[in-house]
Amino acid sequence: MQNTNMADSQDRETRLRFMRINATTSEALAATVAAAPEEASANVQTVASAAEELTASAREISRQVEQSAQPLANWLSRLAKQSDLLKTELNRFLVGVRAA
Repeated sequence: MQNTNMADSQDRETRLRFMRINATTSEALAATVAAAPEEASANVQTVASAAEELTASAREISRQVEQSAQPLANWLSRLAKQSDLLKTELNRFLVGVRAA
């Protein structure tokens, strides 16, 4: 009978240990689950901030490219006008040569 009582006692201690382990594990999991939404929110804010910075950078690059391209566009426009004038003068010259 004493062996039975000892076995019962050990069995209860083992169950108690498992219950404590389960409780500790449950607490840890609950803390992890509780922190997840806050962490996800922080990650979303980080991504949103990065997207804003990326958009601002893209706008600035676009502005700089446009600003840099303007002098070239102006030069090409002047070159086209000079080319038209030269073409007109060459046509007049050729008409004069043919007439002579």
